[in-house]
Amino acid sequence: MLKDFLYRLVSAEPGNATVELLPDCPVYAAHFPGFPITPGVTLVQMAVELMGCTLVSAKDIKFVAPVFPSVEGGPRLRFQWLVQDDGKADVAIFLEGETLCAKMQLFVKTNTDTLVLIPTYNNAGTLDNVLRRTLAQKLPVMVVDDGSTDGTAQVLHTLRKTYPDLLVVTHQVNCGKGRALKTGFQEARRRGFDYVLTLDADGQHAPEDIPVLLSAKGEKNLVVGSRNIQADGMAGSSTFANRFSNFWFTLYTWVKLPDTQTGYRLYPLRQLPWLGLLSARYEAELTLLVFSAWKGLRLVPVPVKVFYPKDRVTHFHPVKDFTRISVLNTLLLFVALFYGYPRMIFHSFRKNL
Repeated sequence: MLKDFLYRLVSAEPGNATVELLPDCPVYAAHFPGFPITPGVTLVQMAVELMGCTLVSAKDIKFVAPVFPSVEGGPRLRFQWLVQDDGKADVAIFLEGETLCAKMQLFVKTNTDTLVLIPTYNNAGTLDNVLRRTLAQKLPVMVVDDGSTDGTAQVLHTLRKTYPDLLVVTHQVNCGKGRALKTGFQEARRRGFDYVLTLDADGQHAPEDIPVLLSAKGEKNLVVGSRNIQADGMAGSSTFANRFSNFWFTLYTWVKLPDTQTGYRLYPLRQLPWLGLLSARYEAELTLLVFSAWKGLRLVPVPVKVFYPKDRVTHFHPVKDFTRISVLNTLLLFVALFYGYPRMIFHSFRKNL
């Protein structure tokens, strides 16, 4: 890695990163003895490393202005990139201010195919612990801050001093969990990931169970982390809602799952149904399960632990959200008659050919 050898990471956002060159690095002095200058190839390597990718090929590389690492304190560079679904990345590099020093087109592939996505809204009391334990699993992590108004922003700011690679996307206003998931899925696709593992920020999911979900990963597997709905601490209303949802889910998908309301899941990103189907609120996760089953994905339940900390904040409203899910169940049953059942019969027929 070039990090902490050629440069120090100052800040990182999706599609943007700022670095400070380390002028004492011998690579710079050796490139032009007596006249240290940053080699162009190191700029390419830095860009690839900051994107978290592996370089496949490059073209249209243009170095517009020289970068001198001997500037007092080390100069800062801002990298800006956009990765397309086909792995093509347009990269621009700027000196402090807006002076363009290089631009290039790179073809890359991600070093890991799985991104951990954590949507959060006013979970400042549990978020730090959840993120530290998740980051210990050595996977890239993205947080979608869905317009939090508590101390969430400060928690993320402090964490990124220790974990500058932590990705944060912020909604300026609260849009709902469904919208936060959609934002995260879209950003994960843009960055070239094949799988997204979601878990909640309220502390109920154990990040240490991530390997359990990964063990069932497959191109057409949607892995569902299934909680023990009899576990201590689960409210009676939540237990009833889960059983009620499980019944309806089986009715219109012919698939029996022990936990249809869990947010702990591993999604095969490129096999998911059209994301435009997602509503803004909690019922979006149920919609994803249903349309994934109708599309022919395998829904694979795996057991996971559940814990309800005292400072847990949940935004599930038993009456309002249960009503929304009930209305959705009615609509989905209607859609199942004319779309879901024919699709499942078709997929079953193809398997038996």
